[in-house]
Amino acid sequence: MDINSLVKKALTKDQRAFNLLFDLHWDYVYGYLVKKTANTTLSEEIALKCFSKAFDKINQFDLQANFASWLVSIAHHQWIDHLRQSQSKKAQMVESVEEVPEYSSPHLGPEDAMIANQKWEKLLACIQALTPAYRQLIQLRYMEGLSYQKIAAMQQEPLNTVKVKLFRAKKILAEKLAL
Repeated sequence: MDINSLVKKALTKDQRAFNLLFDLHWDYVYGYLVKKTANTTLSEEIALKCFSKAFDKINQFDLQANFASWLVSIAHHQWIDHLRQSQSKKAQMVESVEEVPEYSSPHLGPEDAMIANQKWEKLLACIQALTPAYRQLIQLRYMEGLSYQKIAAMQQEPLNTVKVKLFRAKKILAEKLAL
């Protein structure tokens, strides 16, 4: 089956077509990002964002264009967004560090402990509000600390499918937490 046929199927929300497009293009997009970032973990994270965005916006793809080039374009923009966000975060961290008083207690006071507890409860409530499949992925990865490979084996799904689903679960969770 050619790429345009897969894209047409993906336009109808065919999950199998999404998976095949993902598998066919993962190495290409990931390789491009590794050359850009020189960081395999960061490249994987950006590639997952790229595929998530591409599949969310697949209806905007021009069937006359090259699908791989379209993906690399999205990956490039995700990389630029990451650079901008990191620069902004670095500036915020410098400002925050400058505001820290000379002495700070390593123990939380009653108010800080209460705030931390409220944040934890909100996080748990938002996790509970996820679909059971996404909730289970979050639990396995972040609460039980299982690797992607172990989760893929448990779920009997391809590794890349688990990565994409986990990325989507984190995205939904971040929206629920209003981050």
